[in-house]
Amino acid sequence: SSIGMWAGTLGLVLLMGLSAPMPAQAQVACPAGCDDANSCTDDLCDPNLGCVHFNNSTACSDGNTCTLSDVCNSGLCVGGAAGPGCSACQAAAAIPPQGGTFVGSTTGTGTLSGTCGTSLASPERVYQWRPSTSGVATIGTCGTATNFDSVVYLRNASCTGTQVSCNDDAPCATSGTSDQGSRITPTVTAGTTYYIVVDGYNGARGNYSLTVQPPAACGNGVREGAEACDGADSSACTTGQCTAQCACVPPASGLPDLRAEIVDWRFDRGTSVAQGDVTEGCAEALSGIDLLRFGVRVRNAGTAPLYLGDPGCPNCVTNPLGTCTNPSFQCSPAAGHNHPHYSNYARYELLDQSSQAVVVGHKQGFCLTDSECSSSTPRYQSCYDQGISAGCADVYDSGLGCQYLDITGVPSGNYTLRVTVDPFGRIPEGIETNNAISVAVTIPGPGVADSCTSPATIPAAGGVITGTTTGALSTLTSSCGSTGSSPEKVFEWIPTVTGTATIQTCSASGTSFDTVLYLRGTTCQGGTEATCNDDTSGCASSSGASHASRITPAVTAGQKYYIVVDGYQGANGNFSLTVTPPNPTPPPPPPGNSACTNPTVVPAAGGVFTGATSGTSTLSGGCGNTAASPERVFQWTPARSGTATIQTCGASGTNFDSVLYLRGSTCTGSQISCNDDTNGCAASTGASQASRLQPVVTAGTTYFIVVDGYQGASGNFSLTITPPP
Repeated sequence: SSIGMWAGTLGLVLLMGLSAPMPAQAQVACPAGCDDANSCTDDLCDPNLGCVHFNNSTACSDGNTCTLSDVCNSGLCVGGAAGPGCSACQAAAAIPPQGGTFVGSTTGTGTLSGTCGTSLASPERVYQWRPSTSGVATIGTCGTATNFDSVVYLRNASCTGTQVSCNDDAPCATSGTSDQGSRITPTVTAGTTYYIVVDGYNGARGNYSLTVQPPAACGNGVREGAEACDGADSSACTTGQCTAQCACVPPASGLPDLRAEIVDWRFDRGTSVAQGDVTEGCAEALSGIDLLRFGVRVRNAGTAPLYLGDPGCPNCVTNPLGTCTNPSFQCSPAAGHNHPHYSNYARYELLDQSSQAVVVGHKQGFCLTDSECSSSTPRYQSCYDQGISAGCADVYDSGLGCQYLDITGVPSGNYTLRVTVDPFGRIPEGIETNNAISVAVTIPGPGVADSCTSPATIPAAGGVITGTTTGALSTLTSSCGSTGSSPEKVFEWIPTVTGTATIQTCSASGTSFDTVLYLRGTTCQGGTEATCNDDTSGCASSSGASHASRITPAVTAGQKYYIVVDGYQGANGNFSLTVTPPNPTPPPPPPGNSACTNPTVVPAAGGVFTGATSGTSTLSGGCGNTAASPERVFQWTPARSGTATIQTCGASGTNFDSVLYLRGSTCTGSQISCNDDTNGCAASTGASQASRLQPVVTAGTTYFIVVDGYQGASGNFSLTITPPP
């Protein structure tokens, strides 16, 4: 069996304990080696559980010379695409009785056709399946990994035998439209050989994800299909009890349920890492390496906490890779860590288009704490008392040591990043089938910058921007349309007003192709998609009356957004992008006959403003004694959030004892900050008789700055407003 790249360079297999933290128990002696003679499993020795095997997705050979790029799936070697001179039937790939999910692509010439749809002009892929149970099976190509209009049919006994079932366009979604996936629910007989054909409609072809779910006969004493247990076969249940419906009886306190999320991802080219990362085996070298960094959030959606407790580790700062009393933990030397890690808690993989793992992460473990909590108070906040409360999540930021895959030397192309939590099934959970999450990533070629490397900046006020999407490189994909084969152009925008914006490529003269438009927040690559649109009715491009796109997202002032202009199914060309920010909400009118009546409007960039205070006092601040002094008011809406500096310091410009205060929302609203006489802030009347404020301001919010005087003082002033950096 293969340990592969997962542990290959580590030399630390004996340190990678696998047992869930529990009360002390007798350790199990592993036999002389844990090799199960299956190249499609990784084998490790656990001090409490003995030999443990994890299905891998490495390259293999199924013994059929007509299949290429065979890959391990569900513990079995599954054949890949048909080789030269071989038909789809000759290259039929055997899949296990328990079914599973299998990805691939249809290429070449069509040789088979079903009785539904029109599939003779499309190439096909064939799978051979012998279920071990009788009943109704479910077979389909639903899911965003399928990017073409598929047809699925099932034949009995031989590849060209009697058709059992056929479907084109079940009500299930693909990355194209809501009804281009296919699903059949045939009645199958245990021990009978069937041939599953993935075909296309009217010449359609592309990538697909095929899911095969066998029948489940609850009550026959054999655990199969989606059953958690069956009769006496209740070893998978924490309580050792199985219901009549083949579901585990949960503990009275419930169980945790771990659900992973890939928060974001990005490339770091030719970068460096800390020595601890290399010591742990996460990176092959200290410098000159390429990394795929990504953040991971694992939420406990269950009804009980995941409790790990005290790992019993030494001081990890002075004992890197030190062993702990609990064999499931060890000290991590990776940069930013140097604390106890729970070993083998998650598995990171980069898969190619045949689902073969080309890179497997060497991050040995995690310190699990309540990083985020939505429905409960944080309980676990130390690496020396680990756990995740129900309703809380553990978060690993993409910038941390070892929170990446070393992709140095990996060829450019389309891949899948997969994160699997609890890959060995050591942690009892309420739901055991939702521990893996995947996202599509595209690695650009050497020296080729991805679309997010240098996004063009759009002014806060928006405008009309023209451009062109060209080339064969696509590094971003959207949740709407089918953009995986189209190049894209990215724009960075920070609005200064909160509200609903309008972003569109509608222009029959400026947009020449079928566009897809989407918006991401926080980060460009892997960032959360706020909204997406393909083909808005009445939104014209020169290629069609509704082939342009429009989105109307809710945006927040001061927040950075990434606008992506992409294309549908390889489309590219010229575009005209119009960005219209939200309409600012005008402040309420100030009271009449006061300094608030006609405030001086200051640009977002601030500056230096001179003036004089004279007349009657109508305002007063919360510091100094300003009731007898006249004042001048300035209205300011900054474009950036942070700490601003507002001052009347200047012996040549300010000639009286000034008082300075700031109000929000309205000129007569709540006071945010006030100052009289800042040390070292000079006016011509004294070294400390001018004023300085350093308030925290929010982009897009309107503020009122009041220049006032102390005890009737008035005169000339120089006001300097410096926005946040």
